[in-house]
Amino acid sequence: MEKPRLVLRAPAAAVVPDDVVTPVPPVVTTAIARKLCLQATYNKTSIRIAPHVLYTRHDDPILDAVVLERDGARPKLIKLGAFRLSGLTDLALTSFPFTRHPAFDADNPAYADTVILMATPG
Repeated sequence: MEKPRLVLRAPAAAVVPDDVVTPVPPVVTTAIARKLCLQATYNKTSIRIAPHVLYTRHDDPILDAVVLERDGARPKLIKLGAFRLSGLTDLALTSFPFTRHPAFDADNPAYADTVILMATPG
């Protein structure tokens, strides 16, 4: 008897508004949709982040994410931070999955009508 064939499905594409100034790399939307961490450089510091939501503020894309590593070490305090997408360089998708941080508030007024993509609960 044959095993059922595995089918890989791409995550739903995020709709990026036309007025967004900085282009959104597909690796960011893939990481949010699949709940995988990103490796990046921010302010000359290597970081691994768990991206929770991508939204716009003043037509610039902002990524709210939890920093899991800074220069290879765990931060003293695990918290949600806001990153301008234009400041994140060397973006790479990792194989590390994440779950939404308990402090993440999907109903935050900052996200009202500006969300491009948000990680699902769980």
